[in-house]
Amino acid sequence: LNILGGKNMNNMGTSNIGEGGKGMLPNEIMEYWSKVVLYEDEQKRALFLLGYLVGEIGSAQSGSGHKNKPILDKINFQGMGLEKLIRLSDEVFEKLRQYKSGGGKSLLEYNEDTYAVLKLLIDNNIIKWTLSNQENVFYTLSGYAFSNYLVRKRSKDKYNEEYKKRAIYVEEAEQEGKNVKEEKRLLDEARELAQNYKYREARQVLEKIEIKEEEE
Repeated sequence: LNILGGKNMNNMGTSNIGEGGKGMLPNEIMEYWSKVVLYEDEQKRALFLLGYLVGEIGSAQSGSGHKNKPILDKINFQGMGLEKLIRLSDEVFEKLRQYKSGGGKSLLEYNEDTYAVLKLLIDNNIIKWTLSNQENVFYTLSGYAFSNYLVRKRSKDKYNEEYKKRAIYVEEAEQEGKNVKEEKRLLDEARELAQNYKYREARQVLEKIEIKEEEE
């Protein structure tokens, strides 16, 4: 069994996931794995996905008011054996069901396929696990870090999109002779926040610029 195996990361038909498994993981993860030789190993992939999902949960916890991301308390940074990894994977599933995404759906709805691949990778390797307790933590944290990177990147991309849309609206309104002094101030405030990597706060400022649709 070769889950997501071989050089071709998109060839899922060789595993028991079947043809329906194609595209189960985020493209960013597949692309990253294709560039990093370490992740030709299924055990490391499993841990990476586990850490990635921990990161998704941590981001949701942070967004709901938790400062310290309680899910991180489930990781023993001194080392984790296979039994603890299995327990963590169970707790991750529970938290994916519990927490909501920004769109109001549960995290599980967005990450169910990723969890399925994680579970299959663990099941496929559980009786032949070779990584040390410290390596287990290392590769889990690698996935966690990658999740945080994607959260920041997606937040930045969303900010750029919103800023561009409102900047065009303000410019057109100004050309029509409208008073846009306050809107320009908000654009400057959002841009300053973004320069300090506070993309969520910047988007909240941009939302104060109401784009009014022209009446036909």
